[in-house]
Amino acid sequence: MFEIFPGNYVWNLSINLALAQGAAIGEIDEACRPLVGAEPDSEKLFANLCAIADRVRAQADADVAAGHELSAAPRYRRASIYYLTAERMQSRSFAPWKLAYRTAAHPP
Repeated sequence: MFEIFPGNYVWNLSINLALAQGAAIGEIDEACRPLVGAEPDSEKLFANLCAIADRVRAQADADVAAGHELSAAPRYRRASIYYLTAERMQSRSFAPWKLAYRTAAHPP
């Protein structure tokens, strides 16, 4: 298993699942690299993954606006992967996870 976070099985498994579903390694690296070697903070990982997802989703929205629906589709898919990976690692008491799930489950 790819271990970007040595010793953190849950985070590594989640990142591996995202990659297996079609996440882009560069985008995953961008979200995870600032947290490598730091104390695990699932809220920061959530924020980083959602920021990447928001950016990729905005790119997909721009594709649709320009009439490029086929180009938008893989971007929407990747954005959903990042939202779902982010929300999967949160406790039910962390309110933003519901928004991430809804955003992933209901693209435009």
